[in-house]
Amino acid sequence: ASSADAQKIAVAPGQEAQGIDFPLAQVRLARVSGVVLNSEGKPVEGTMVSLASGRGDAPFGMGATSRTNREGAFTVSSVAPGDYTLQVRGMTMITSGGGGDTMMFSARIGVGGDAEFASQPISVSGEDLTNLIVTTSKGATATGKVTFEGQRPPGDLRVTAVSADDGPSPLGAGGGAAIAADGTFT
Repeated sequence: ASSADAQKIAVAPGQEAQGIDFPLAQVRLARVSGVVLNSEGKPVEGTMVSLASGRGDAPFGMGATSRTNREGAFTVSSVAPGDYTLQVRGMTMITSGGGGDTMMFSARIGVGGDAEFASQPISVSGEDLTNLIVTTSKGATATGKVTFEGQRPPGDLRVTAVSADDGPSPLGAGGGAAIAADGTFT
């Protein structure tokens, strides 16, 4: 009844697993809804809101997703009971009709000074969670220098920021930078 109580069963390709019994429980799926506001208290339109379970069971750590409307409101439907991290990243999804059978789609992942992010843990127990207020904040800049024992490995090298508290990040939207020839990065 809860994703936190799930156990993994390892099965190799072509292998059959026998003698595994598990009960199915009927659970009520919930809706998670609220509004996303930026650091200035204004609604954030068209940004992606995702629920990540932190178990690595969905691509890029993404579970259920939604997009905010003009007023910053979002609704994520059909959420199974469990513990999640609600994430809002600096990614805007834009769709528009191209005429006929054509749909235009573009994604903009916010970087630099205007990118804002939010993350908060939520627990879903089968009841709808409503009126959540999620406030984003601007990211920080990290600078440093990477040193190598011996010679620097060949090729382009990058440093990527991953939050230890928030679990997996959708589409790797944690920030990153190339490592310069002298080992510095920003």
